[in-house]
Amino acid sequence: MIIAASLFLARLAAIQNERMNYLVKISAAEKQAISKKFPHVHIVRTMKSDSKRHHYYCEEQREAVRYLRELRGEPVRKKRNNWRDKPNRGGGI
Repeated sequence: MIIAASLFLARLAAIQNERMNYLVKISAAEKQAISKKFPHVHIVRTMKSDSKRHHYYCEEQREAVRYLRELRGEPVRKKRNNWRDKPNRGGGI
């Protein structure tokens, strides 16, 4: 029984750590700008054999999507404050 419970918890932890990657369709000009500012962001091009029918897709990462919204002139949400950034307001340690 203990072994089954530990296997279940191990699988549950593995499922929670899996991350789904989403792709955002971008233009060629946006691809150049994102690649220049964020070289680590994964960008995919379709139809490599036929040069006239290709599309670019960018992996959805927070900083890349924020920059893409700035390029497109869309409203950009302000960065959230993390609880660690706030000063200690109470007693405690």
